[in-house]
Parts: sequence; structure tokens; C-alpha cells
Amino acid sequence: MALVQPVATMAAYFDSIADFVALRREQAFDADDPLVRERPDLFERPVEQATAAPGEKRSTRRPA
Repeated sequence: MALVQPVATMAAYFDSIADFVALRREQAFDADDPLVRERPDLFERPVEQATAAPGEKRSTRRPA
């Protein structure tokens, strides 16, 4: 199951439900979601962050 996120925080109109939907950048949607299939231009696959953010501690285990 692939996940996608909106490209920005916005309210977008979807013809299939004839209404606006509020989309937040942090939301995750299944790539097979009907809203994603209707407006794929509004979604992108999230990019994994390679480095720790300021104040974030990451730990890794070294192979034995």
C-alpha cells in the first residue's frame, strides 16, 4: 500500500463528491483513494528525511 500526501495545505474541489475537501500537508492518503485517483496532481509521495531535524535524536545499531 503506497501512501501519498497533498502537495500543500489547501481546500480542493472534487467533482465526484461535489464538494470541497480540506487537505493538510501532513495527511497521508492511500494511493488508491478515490480522491487521489480523481486529482493526482494534488498529491505526491512523501520524501524520507535523511538527516535528523534540530533537537531530534536518531539512533542506529551497528552490525555485530
